[in-house]
Amino acid sequence: MKFNVSLLFVLSISLLNNAEAFKAPDKISNIDLRTISTVLSIREPSGAEHMLKKSTAGQYFLASVGKNSSPLYKVGHNKAKKIDEDFVATFINLKYMMTPHSGKNCKEIFSLSMRGEDLKICEGEIKKIADSQKLVLLFKDTYKNN
Repeated sequence: MKFNVSLLFVLSISLLNNAEAFKAPDKISNIDLRTISTVLSIREPSGAEHMLKKSTAGQYFLASVGKNSSPLYKVGHNKAKKIDEDFVATFINLKYMMTPHSGKNCKEIFSLSMRGEDLKICEGEIKKIADSQKLVLLFKDTYKNN
C-alpha cells in the first residue's frame, strides 16, 4: 500500500514537472530572412528605424525596429513603389541638391540609407530635418493604412 502511494506521488510530481514540456509551442514566422534585403531605411533620433525590404520573390515588406518594434508587414507593389519613389526623390534632394553640413561636428539626428548610399542629417539642418520627418510619416501612415 505504501509502495502504491509513493509510486503515485512520484508519478504526479514528475508529470507536474514535465507539464511545461506538453504546452503548445509559440508561433513562429515562416519568412526566411536570408532572402530579404533592405532597399531603403531611415533611423529617427529616438533610435527607431523604418525599412522597406524586398524578398527575392519580389514581395515587399515594411519593418520597424526600436521601441515600438513591429513584425514585417507585407505591402503591395504599388504602395512599395510609391514609398520607394518618394524616398528616392527626397534622398537625392537632401544629398545632392541641398548644401551639405558645413561644421566639423555633426550631431546626427536622422540617418538615411538607400541602396548602399548613406546620408546623415545633422542637428542644425532644419530643412533637411523637416524633409526627413515627412519620410518617417510616410512609413507610419503606410503602417496605419495597411
